[in-house]
Amino acid sequence: MNVAALPSWAFDIGASGLALAALALAVWSVLPVAYARLAGTGAMLAFAAAAYLTGAADANAACEAASLRRQLEDAQSDNGALRRRIETVEAARRDDAARFAAGAAEDRSNQGKIDATPSNGSACLDRDAADRIRGVR
Repeated sequence: MNVAALPSWAFDIGASGLALAALALAVWSVLPVAYARLAGTGAMLAFAAAAYLTGAADANAACEAASLRRQLEDAQSDNGALRRRIETVEAARRDDAARFAAGAAEDRSNQGKIDATPSNGSACLDRDAADRIRGVR
């Protein structure tokens, strides 16, 4: 198992457990019981392991914090880029709406001119002139 892949809280829990075990062994080492000297050695080893795990937890937490800071900076950069894209699209939409409104006003103006033009019921050319034009090639 890769110990570096463990989260920092796992190191903290391990260090706490070892510190409690070291305290229990230290108390046992001062009592006049069998294996007191072995308990004292175990207490020193447990305290050393707890100190090591505490340092490892601090180092791992610092690494996690740096990684999270980089991820936050990347996310903020992406967020800024997306906001600029949204602003560009919104500006284009506003320009399109303005052009559409201007075009619609011009269309209404032209339709008004068409409606105001009287209809011409007679043909523009008489039959003989139309035949002469048709014959030109």
